[in-house]
Amino acid sequence: LSEATMIEIKNLNKIYLKGKKNMVHALNNINLKIDDRETVAIIGESGAGKSTLLHIMSCIDNFDGEYYLDNIDINKLSESKKSKLRSSKIGIVLQDFALIDDFTVFENVMTPLYFNKKIKDKKGSVMRALKKTGIASLKAKKVSQLSGGQKQRVAISRALVTSPEYIFADEPTGSLDSKTSDEIIKMLFELNSNGITIVIVTHNLEIANQCHHIIEIKDGNIIKDICS
Repeated sequence: LSEATMIEIKNLNKIYLKGKKNMVHALNNINLKIDDRETVAIIGESGAGKSTLLHIMSCIDNFDGEYYLDNIDINKLSESKKSKLRSSKIGIVLQDFALIDDFTVFENVMTPLYFNKKIKDKKGSVMRALKKTGIASLKAKKVSQLSGGQKQRVAISRALVTSPEYIFADEPTGSLDSKTSDEIIKMLFELNSNGITIVIVTHNLEIANQCHHIIEIKDGNIIKDICS
């Protein structure tokens, strides 16, 4: 691995229901490299394998093949080591926000810190993340009372709270209006300018064209891999 390459994937395959009649080959022999501090868009039609690839990169799904994150061979890690890696290096943002409605904004952003022994000033970390996303004033509000855009800011705050090196975002603007989408994407690019590598699954070509690197997937295969 070169110094600048932070993600390297070799001959990666993902098969669901292996050996069954209804077996699905979701990803076929994926090979790719992502450099440190890039913004990357993964594009393609629904069912192409985009989210599957993002989940593997986020260390939340298993696979066949090789995946190195910061020179760490992910396939050799135990589940507990993977969860430690997630809680120290990775922030994940999902389209449906995956927040706990009955919790306050503050409590939702705090959740990843329960597993993180390194961060001592947990309250301070939460407040810093909320300030970065511009929602510190909403800290005591229940998530159920928020708009879609506010919920996505909470989800980004939660992804940021562990000071990750990578943010993996799955359709982060999929359920938002265009003005709010623009705000959320602008925020992700600002985080990138502060040194975080950002990988976004998106259907939106306008968003993709703003990224350094576009990967297009069709039927589980990479059909385009373009760096600007």
